[in-house]
Amino acid sequence: MFKKIYIEITNDCNLSCSFCIKNKRLKKYMTLDEFKIILNKLKKYTNYLYFHVLGEPLMHPNINEFINIASKYYKINITTNGYLIKNIENNKNIRQLNISLHSYDPKYNISLEDYINNIFSSVDKLSEYTYISYRIWVNNKYTVEILDLINKKYNVELNKNNLKNNTTIANNIFISINKQFIWPDLNNNYYNEYGTC
Repeated sequence: MFKKIYIEITNDCNLSCSFCIKNKRLKKYMTLDEFKIILNKLKKYTNYLYFHVLGEPLMHPNINEFINIASKYYKINITTNGYLIKNIENNKNIRQLNISLHSYDPKYNISLEDYINNIFSSVDKLSEYTYISYRIWVNNKYTVEILDLINKKYNVELNKNNLKNNTTIANNIFISINKQFIWPDLNNNYYNEYGTC
C-alpha cells in the first residue's frame, strides 16, 4: 500500500506561474472511462488519491463527477491555485483541499483582495466537510498582505516569523508556510540531502 497516489486528471492550467516548469505535453483532459479504469486499478494500492501534478484539477469539466465517483472508494485530496474554487464549493466529498495562495499574481486581472475573498467565500462552505490547507511561500512578494487578510478573516495574529507548518486558524482550516518548491531537474544545483516526495 502507498500512503497516497497522485492522478493528473488534466495537465492543463489556467495560470502561467513563474515557478512552474511549464508543461510542454499536449493538453489533455482525462475521460470518464479512463478515470474509472485508473480507479479500479488502484483499489489495492492506496486509500488516498490526490488530483494534482502539473495541471489545475478544477479546470476539468467533470471535476465534481470525478470527486463523487472516486470518493466511494478513496479519500480525495485536491491541490489548487484557488482561482476556480467556486467549481467545487458545494461538493461534500473532498477530504482535503490545499490552496496554493502563492499562485496569486495581478497579471491575472484580479486584485489580491478579490482573489482571497473569493477563496474565503468558498472555504466558508467547504470547511464544514473538508480540511482546508492554505499554503504560502516565505519569500512570495504577497505573503505579508495575504497573511494580513487571513488575520482579519480568522481573527488571528500570524506573521512570517511565528507561522509553523499546519497552524490551525479555524475549525478544519490550517495554514502552512514553506520555502518555494523547486521542481526536480538534473540541471539544478545541489539543494539538500533531505526532503519529501
